[in-house]
Amino acid sequence: RLARLALAPLSRRGWARLGNQGALADTLNNLCNLHYCQGEFELALEEVEEAVHLAKASGYLRSLAFALVNRGIVFRALGKHAQALSSFEEGLAKAREIQDSRAVADATEGLGNCFRSLGEPGRGEVFLKGALAEAEKSGQSYFAARCHLSLAQIYGTTRRFLDARLELDTARHLFAQAGSRMAAAQAEFWHGNLLFRHGKVNEALGKLGDVAGLVEDLGYFGFLL
Repeated sequence: RLARLALAPLSRRGWARLGNQGALADTLNNLCNLHYCQGEFELALEEVEEAVHLAKASGYLRSLAFALVNRGIVFRALGKHAQALSSFEEGLAKAREIQDSRAVADATEGLGNCFRSLGEPGRGEVFLKGALAEAEKSGQSYFAARCHLSLAQIYGTTRRFLDARLELDTARHLFAQAGSRMAAAQAEFWHGNLLFRHGKVNEALGKLGDVAGLVEDLGYFGFLL
């Protein structure tokens, strides 16, 4: 990941010289994701704002849809929920316009997680179930796992522990199938949180301790940060 971050400025300069605005917007989107996973939210916002501007100016609607979703994710991380909701809604409209199932699912998941952050679990659940249905319809099993994980978080906060555990087990299974150690570790992290919310403190500490041990292999990146 750090190697990609180091090479991204070269890619940016190359696409800029070639005048390929769509590829440049995609590169800026990737830079946004990398900065976000490093916890560098302000830098991520700078990159994605430029990506949104380029994609809008050049009419690359697919790049624009994903840039708007990424911007919503960054706004949410910065606690700017009104801006996040607006960006997700705009991204969802563009995704539906171009009929891109992945972008529709991304934007819908973003809205669900935003409402979860705002303390509106009922609205969050509706959007996340919509994102899950979109992901399953288009065969996106990894993305479906992400939706199951987000639903587990909602059910955990509303003390629907059985529902949370079922969603969590499904997410862990799908992540394991995808072979993503980082995603599987994230599911274990939320399992620890669920155990803690359920009052099983010792089990939670053991689970979270196992996850913390992954930092040596995976580094301080994404949720491990």
